[in-house]
Amino acid sequence: MAAPYQKVVGSQTTCEWVCNTRFAKETHNESVPHPVRSGCRAGLRLEQRQLKDGAGANVSGATVAVRNASVADGVVNLTEVTGTPGRYTATLASFPSGDFQLSVVKGTDSVLGVVVGGPGMHTITAPALNATVTAGQPLDVTWSTPAVAKQVSVTTRDMSITAPDTGVYSLTAAQNPARLNQRVTVVRTNEVEAAGGLLGSRVNVTYTAQINPYNVQ
Repeated sequence: MAAPYQKVVGSQTTCEWVCNTRFAKETHNESVPHPVRSGCRAGLRLEQRQLKDGAGANVSGATVAVRNASVADGVVNLTEVTGTPGRYTATLASFPSGDFQLSVVKGTDSVLGVVVGGPGMHTITAPALNATVTAGQPLDVTWSTPAVAKQVSVTTRDMSITAPDTGVYSLTAAQNPARLNQRVTVVRTNEVEAAGGLLGSRVNVTYTAQINPYNVQ
């Protein structure tokens, strides 16, 4: 969600809203809204990048909106960046809870009402920030699950896996070698196909938390 980080007592948290949709045009070309991204430093940033038509031209003047019941007025309208046609952004003071609904309209072309559930903002509960753990032994990485996400990835400086969002992943002894300033990142993601879009269209919402550092020795 390359996104900026919010530091919380040395840990790091990131949130991301990603949309990659394609919608059919009456001319049978495609218009491709590329990633809508949100990163949280003091809040949430939504970004619709490189909105293009089937000929690869940037699309100006589109209406891009993300609806969420927990934001003021229930909708965030993205505005086009001056001097950067086809790029739309918006910023919120906080990361909303609940479902996200994307709508993109340009003339008679549209993708409407694509809904993906937010995974919720999780925290890593183990290992603790600045903790020292034993090298060469299994290590449980645990996190909160406000809602069960479609998938989770767990990454350290030495390994990366994708797994079900159960709230725990046990590093094997081989995945837990000695290392000072180790870090662990837990990324939880929901994803749906974009109804009304062409094959491969999808919408993602991702929330990321990181503990950095802890020591393995």
